[in-house]
Amino acid sequence: SFGLAAMDWFILIFLFVCIFTFLATSVKLLVHFEQPEDAHLKSHVLVKLVVIFGLTLAWMTMILLPIDVWNSRPTDRGLDMDTCWQVAFVLIGLWIFLIIPCATFYYEADGATDNVKCYVFRHMLFVIIVVGLLLGIGFGLLGTASIPIQSIHCGVWLDGDSAGGGQVCSEKQESSISFQVSFQIFLTALLGFIGWFCFVLFGGVGFTALPMDLILGFIDRPRPVSPVEYNMKKNAYGNRAQELMVVGNSLKEREKELEGKKGFAIRRQKKKLTTELNKFKQAVLVLEEDWETVKRAKENKGENALLSISRLALGVITAILTLLWTIHIVFGILITINGVPLLGFLNVLLEAIEDSGVQVMATLVFAALNFHLLACVVKGCFKFGMRVFCLFPIHPMRVGDTPLNSFLFNLVLILFGTCAVVMFSHEAFRDFSRLTAADVIFGAQTRHLDFFKVFYQNNVFLFTFLVWSVVTLIYLLCKPRDESALLPNPSSGGVKAKG
Repeated sequence: SFGLAAMDWFILIFLFVCIFTFLATSVKLLVHFEQPEDAHLKSHVLVKLVVIFGLTLAWMTMILLPIDVWNSRPTDRGLDMDTCWQVAFVLIGLWIFLIIPCATFYYEADGATDNVKCYVFRHMLFVIIVVGLLLGIGFGLLGTASIPIQSIHCGVWLDGDSAGGGQVCSEKQESSISFQVSFQIFLTALLGFIGWFCFVLFGGVGFTALPMDLILGFIDRPRPVSPVEYNMKKNAYGNRAQELMVVGNSLKEREKELEGKKGFAIRRQKKKLTTELNKFKQAVLVLEEDWETVKRAKENKGENALLSISRLALGVITAILTLLWTIHIVFGILITINGVPLLGFLNVLLEAIEDSGVQVMATLVFAALNFHLLACVVKGCFKFGMRVFCLFPIHPMRVGDTPLNSFLFNLVLILFGTCAVVMFSHEAFRDFSRLTAADVIFGAQTRHLDFFKVFYQNNVFLFTFLVWSVVTLIYLLCKPRDESALLPNPSSGGVKAKG
């Protein structure tokens, strides 16, 4: 039971408002970014529902921690947050491991094969077996937690009403209590652990890339161009497009040649071809963005001033948030004196807002800090894909031109990132999140699972995140703008790969 009968009505109303708002936002994002082929109301309805409810699930999970804090102050307000947390993470697991793969197979098979159901069934059967085995074996081997305790050993014990003559028991000994956690807790720990890798790799990039690209978007905003300049750029981009078409046809022929062949040398050739295909997609994307900028400059005589200023303002705000988070990670988490963080910093800010009686404001500030982190993860993935071509294909979110499989790919990233952000936020705001269900789940159970605790107790993820963020900052300061991986500029005399 979620305890709805005894729950604070204000929390109930707040939850319904959040659900409605997040659903509406998810629908708006889907309509705004989807490509024309998928825009029809009856086109791939199930896939769209997966995207909409998956995004809503991520947004709702992000605000569970401030709701948990709200529910526990000053006394329990009636909402069963332990159940809410477990349901949220189990749903995220279902979405990542089962529902999104099923939707992806269905979307890719539709129109490509005559028997879509059979295609989806075969692939999903394989996915279910693999995921089931991995989760089952993982739970059996890694599902034990050990919570450290201090035990007192005494040779002589005294009755409560006796006086004197005994030895005071003051010798403490470090020990631990081991127990098997539930499958839901193990799944929560596993999702958060995998999510931490996404958070470190992509969030570290996005920490710099998000504010930098917003500010560069203002600097490089479309400006009015003369007809002569417009025609020159149009011809240059046209030549560039023709050269890319030659490259695309060549890559397509090589793909056909390698199709069906096996062997070590063939695998190496296929891997190299995949990298070159990713470079080709990046080059096409950069060309399309450059051309769209020139078209807007010609047709609209530049960019709307309000949009430009908003982009600049958002860039400055995200830069400030990045700076605040960096200070808090260093002085509010990593540097401690006798186990106590050197500075409370953002913890003190949230507690001050909470103590002022404006609990809603504390929730909004907390949500803004968390959504900024999630935005950094998504932005970092896009930026990483535009610069590194050997790991995975690019799945950018382009207005009016984003296929549903790109939505599904980014949804997986968002859901994993959500798990990591929630766990990181609990660690970053231990004082603010005290006496909550999250404190029991993340602070006492998932954090002390025998396999995972080595990473958390030694702050492996946080140190790696900081180092990677600094490396990314230096790199992006040297190369702030995305350049074509195949053509250095529109006036290039021929097609050549860079790097």
